[in-house]
Amino acid sequence: MTIACDFDGVLHTYERGWADGTIYGDWKPDALAGLSTLMERDAVFVLTTRNARQVARWIERTSGYSIDCTTRLPRTWYGRRKPFWNTHGLLLVTDRKLAASVYIDDLGHQFEDWAKTMVALGEPPEHWPAAQRDLCDVESIGGVRCTRQADHRQHSFQINDPVREAIRKARSDDWAPPAPIRFGPCNETEEPTS
Repeated sequence: MTIACDFDGVLHTYERGWADGTIYGDWKPDALAGLSTLMERDAVFVLTTRNARQVARWIERTSGYSIDCTTRLPRTWYGRRKPFWNTHGLLLVTDRKLAASVYIDDLGHQFEDWAKTMVALGEPPEHWPAAQRDLCDVESIGGVRCTRQADHRQHSFQINDPVREAIRKARSDDWAPPAPIRFGPCNETEEPTS
């Protein structure tokens, strides 16, 4: 198995940020022991946007030279660079994203689907309703909220959709009907219960 490990924030404390490009700070707690353990059983490389040689020297120096590093990507028998790293016991430090089984990163997001990812990145959940899989919660005719278990793609437009209304006014025609389009079971009209 090949493991890719980010440098700043995972191995290194990154307490002063990028600053002037100099590596300030020290190892994160247990990072040196964890990296050494991983290197014994798996092929490991460090992925960084910093100068790879600078990071390799920092790792060797601050580990007491217990970790051997290289910045040279392996080459195949015909001279081209391999798109993977599979050497155990030697740490590759690179600025290239190579193939790996696992990426360890402090700023990573575990991808499940685009709706959940967009909400995690700060988009309003109402723009990505598939992230709310439990209840439909779409405004239906008469302003009543739908609370059925539903696939949100069944809805086409909500009442008072400002984008649709602006397009309708700009075109000054009736290509977009003023009433919402009925599409799917969640827009069926029901008498609201009082």
